[in-house]
Amino acid sequence: MSYIRASIVRWFEEIAEKTMEKLKSTHKGTLSTLMSSLTNIGDVVFPYISHFTDVLSRRLNKLQFTMIESMLLASLWFGVIAILLVVVTILLG
Repeated sequence: MSYIRASIVRWFEEIAEKTMEKLKSTHKGTLSTLMSSLTNIGDVVFPYISHFTDVLSRRLNKLQFTMIESMLLASLWFGVIAILLVVVTILLG
């Protein structure tokens, strides 16, 4: 996890550096240039965030399905073993 966390931090640092370069290169003091720069930053950042959350949700969904499958199989095996024990107890006792 530390590699992923470091990669994400590096990615945000690069975005911050690019943002600072864009803000330094534009004319300071006009509100419209500042707002357009912020809009451009949002256009760059939000697709990556939505892609990351999409990948994360798909992986969590797969984990949930495998957990449900294993729980169902365990309960079915318990039922089969319990029925066998009841039948053996009835036949022997």
